[in-house]
This record gives sequence, structure tokens and C-alpha cells, in this order.
Amino acid sequence: MKRDLSQEQLAELANVSIRTISDIERGITDIRYTNLLQIAEAFDLTLAELLNFKYN
Repeated sequence: MKRDLSQEQLAELANVSIRTISDIERGITDIRYTNLLQIAEAFDLTLAELLNFKYN
């Protein structure tokens, strides 16, 4: 999924800090469930779509 957003833009859309986005991208911190939900909402996706889960 490519959206061409900067870390700053994604942080603003997801209502999280730029540091949180940066740390997640660099693997410094594990992503919290609440952050996953916020990022999914910023992309107008469900959590399953964000994580690319396939349902049978």
C-alpha cells in the first residue's frame, strides 16, 4: 500500500506523534493496538485491510 504521505502527514491524519510513526517505521518500538487502529482509520481501511488479512 503506497500512499505517498510523509511521516508528518501520517502522524497528523492518525492523530499520533511523528516520533511514534518514526519509531514504528524503524522498528524501535512495537506498535500498539490503538496506534494500528488510528493508522487504519487515517487510510480509511479496516484493521484487517491494513494488515492484509485474508478471510476464507
